Amino acid sequence: MNVQKLAQHLSVTSALGLSLTISYGCNRSESEKGQVQTSRTQATEALSVCKPDLSAPSVAVPTAPIDAAASASAEKPPTICRPNAVKLNGVSVIPREKWGAKPADLEVLGTMPNCSNFPITKIIIHHTGEAKETTPEQEQMGLLSAQGAHTKLKHWGDFAYHYAVGLSGKIYEGRNPAFRGDSNTQYYPNNKDRSHTPEHHLLITVIGNYELQEMTEATRRSLSQLISANLSRYGLSSNDVISHKDVAYTGCPGKNVIEWLNQRNGRKTPSVITPSAPVLAPELTPK
Repeated sequence: MNVQKLAQHLSVTSALGLSLTISYGCNRSESEKGQVQTSRTQATEALSVCKPDLSAPSVAVPTAPIDAAASASAEKPPTICRPNAVKLNGVSVIPREKWGAKPADLEVLGTMPNCSNFPITKIIIHHTGEAKETTPEQEQMGLLSAQGAHTKLKHWGDFAYHYAVGLSGKIYEGRNPAFRGDSNTQYYPNNKDRSHTPEHHLLITVIGNYELQEMTEATRRSLSQLISANLSRYGLSSNDVISHKDVAYTGCPGKNVIEWLNQRNGRKTPSVITPSAPVLAPELTPK
């Protein structure tokens, strides 16, 4: 087949919604007349030696514009919550860095919905379940061990509780209250609308196993001060202080802490779970 002109019209539409038309035209001399090979390689070579033919017709393909705002939103990285440390009035709290706590993993905590634990509506008392930490040094080693288990084994992002109180009476800063705490047990198991460990709860743990040991006077005094300071901070009453056992199938925080808490509050804390629900033996109770 003799060819006088080989014309190709290529319409390229950009991702921004702009239509760009490129026309290629090749005028061949009489000596170049001949059969046009259709192989991909020769067609490419033919285009490479062609000069643009501005007189060749072009066709523009209309496209809808891209929503720039939607595109930017889709590519926006998640917001990471970085709350300030809490300062309680009238209570001496050992900061995290003083007991050697590792920084919280904000990639776990800060991008989760629990970055809005406020407002606090309940204070929940736990115990660690370990009866071996009796000195400040042992308490701090126990906290470090617990933080390691909570982050490396449980993948919770930090020490599970917001505060810890030792037999020595020392109060240790735990997870920032802006982040929901964690527990091995499901809170409010009879309420399908409540989460595993619900938001808006402040978790305080007492170091020790209070099914087996008594609270020291220093522990009682510091725990009472810590509870009072948080009641004042969040505008709560003693009715808002309950034990872990009141909201989960567990023996935590142990009979001796529960008895003390009932005396402090002037009443027995009402359980919100089914009375007939099974309760694990204290020594097997997950904390």
